[in-house]
Amino acid sequence: MVTPAQLRLVSRPPWSLIALVAAVSAGGCGQEALGPLQARLTSEWGAQFQDKATGSESGADDGAVVEAGALQRDSARRRLRGVSGLLFANSGQMDSAARFAVTDRNVSVYFTGEGYTLAAGGAGGSGLAIRLQHRGGRQVEPEGDAKRAAKVNFYKGEARNWRAGLATYERIVYREAWAGIDLIYEPRPAGLEYGLLVRPGADLGAVRFEYQGVEDTQLDRDGGLVLLTAWGSLAQSAPRAWLGSGAAKREVPAEFSLSGDGSFGIEVPAYTGREPLLIDPTLSYGTLLGGGNGSNIYVDFEFGKAVALDSTGRVYVAGVTGSDFPTTVGAYDRLLGGYDVFVACLAPDGGSLVWSTFLGGSADDNGFDLAVDASDRVFVSGYTKSSDFPVTAGAYKTTFAGSDDAFVAQIEAGGGGLGWSTFLGGSDIDQGHAVAVDAAGNVFVGGDTGSGDFPTTAGAYDRTLIPPADKTFVTRVNAGGASLGWSTFLGGSNYSSLANLALDTSGNVYVTGVTNDSDFPTTPGAYDTSFGGAQDGFVTKIGAGGASLVWSTFLGGSAYDQMEALALDGAGNVFVGGYTMGSFPGNALGASAGSAEAFLMKFASPQAAQAPEWVKQISHPGGVVMDLISAAAVDKSGEVWATGSATPGISGQIAFGGVYDFFVARFSSAGAVSLTTYGTSGADQASGIAIDEHGGAVVVGDTSGDLDGKANAGSRDTFIKKL
Repeated sequence: MVTPAQLRLVSRPPWSLIALVAAVSAGGCGQEALGPLQARLTSEWGAQFQDKATGSESGADDGAVVEAGALQRDSARRRLRGVSGLLFANSGQMDSAARFAVTDRNVSVYFTGEGYTLAAGGAGGSGLAIRLQHRGGRQVEPEGDAKRAAKVNFYKGEARNWRAGLATYERIVYREAWAGIDLIYEPRPAGLEYGLLVRPGADLGAVRFEYQGVEDTQLDRDGGLVLLTAWGSLAQSAPRAWLGSGAAKREVPAEFSLSGDGSFGIEVPAYTGREPLLIDPTLSYGTLLGGGNGSNIYVDFEFGKAVALDSTGRVYVAGVTGSDFPTTVGAYDRLLGGYDVFVACLAPDGGSLVWSTFLGGSADDNGFDLAVDASDRVFVSGYTKSSDFPVTAGAYKTTFAGSDDAFVAQIEAGGGGLGWSTFLGGSDIDQGHAVAVDAAGNVFVGGDTGSGDFPTTAGAYDRTLIPPADKTFVTRVNAGGASLGWSTFLGGSNYSSLANLALDTSGNVYVTGVTNDSDFPTTPGAYDTSFGGAQDGFVTKIGAGGASLVWSTFLGGSAYDQMEALALDGAGNVFVGGYTMGSFPGNALGASAGSAEAFLMKFASPQAAQAPEWVKQISHPGGVVMDLISAAAVDKSGEVWATGSATPGISGQIAFGGVYDFFVARFSSAGAVSLTTYGTSGADQASGIAIDEHGGAVVVGDTSGDLDGKANAGSRDTFIKKL
């Protein structure tokens, strides 16, 4: 929840996605989805290995096989867990030493010819890199195995560095890493699983590994390895081993053998070299994210939250991820690289990742919002600190101008190309917070700016910003991204921030947000033309050409008020939501002292500038509370779905799990409310909602608790819930 103290160009937190990965990976769990290696293993080792190798594809962290019915029920609520599970090859988009890579949360694993490097980015410019080297064998090139349906694209920096349509794999194989022994790595929700396939006659004693960049390597009481680092510890589970094949296959004891120099191997006393052997430990890097010195772990920051659906029900999300291949090991005081925007498309049931795209330059880049048009093209906006952020030839602006520039980019349907991309900004801080697209492909962007030279157009409503004032901006980028249709400031002499934007079919643009400008522009006869106090909300309708305000009003009383949610229905009614710490003029709604209470109001068309038709509060029986409606959408029947966060005691609450829970409220056209809460034992926050063609809703947010039996591995994880 955003408090008044957090305002000034950060009032719209970016996507709260610690990492992106579908809890259920693309492909499937059955025999028909198995790649060549998996098929060979299944044939050689039998059903036990098949179950073990495929069971966790359901998203169960413990690797158990989940029955189809349970999988279908669980698909209603998914957590995204990193761009992970997506194991992709290096096609020149990263350091040449890496052959493959996988990213999970803020951890990336890069596979080289000699082993792998695990890298994590930290707060304040710190980082950690740990390298596992294969010892005693041969340097062999890893091979991708069991190709997934999902593709990955990299639009980073200059166009010559872009890569599109990269294949992703279930696992990689180092064949004959030691004579007669294959080494396999496979990313799992619980960590990085690796296996040794030991053929009859092979020398298991030749297999040695060594971790570099750790402070110490120890054995725990359960026989697992503990890697002590400057950030805390990583756990590697005790190995399990299966000897023989077919009906003779059985599990046999196995243990790590740790040498004084820190290297280790695996001992299986029952192995005589006469039968094949499978060994299977797991490195759980989730323990790194959840332990150690929390102040060093760069997971306690927020990402922009955005969700949209296409006509088939596929789910599109945007956020921030990434680190670069490190050149040194151990803890160090530099960022592993700038954070990049990602855009991802998931199947309608949330069970598979269709495609995922990275977008960014060499510094930090954030994606705040996205929209999808009827052709499934994706439009994303946010801000970048990268002078080499990918822009396209002929775009409106191809030169970085400020400390932060807003950007707008169009990604082709299927994620396979960058249609166009442009900077949008002046010499100060500029951030895109909201984006929408019309039927002709024109893109409307709203956000905040402190740049007096932010581009505005002749005849626009407001072309003047005198620093240090911060105003909002609303800009129409013409289809194709080469020019501006119109662009205007909106604000007063101090500070205003835009939270949301919506379009009607006539090309009028509606915006909402917060302001502490007593001279924020309102229109004669509007509902509230007087600034109420410390901070007011606003809602404004800008005419189709950007030259005038159709109407504009304050929303607020004498205390703090903040608007976040904005939605339109087919009749032109306007719905605005947020929180208030006071009351609204002419309305009995009010918050108790020290509380922020969530509300939704309806402005009826065509006199939407007049007093709201109704204002509904998500009420509490009393006490100090902090509630917020953060997003709203209207379904085909005219019902308004709103989501947000609430403290205990909210009316209509079924169960309360923790400090904050998230809720979904449905409002009839007359304002009747039905409400359901959801949550964990931690703090839960919902930030986005979208409605599909069949009247179903998808809610996106983040949580600090464990959800649906899945442990939270960072300070916050993201959830997606389909209703």
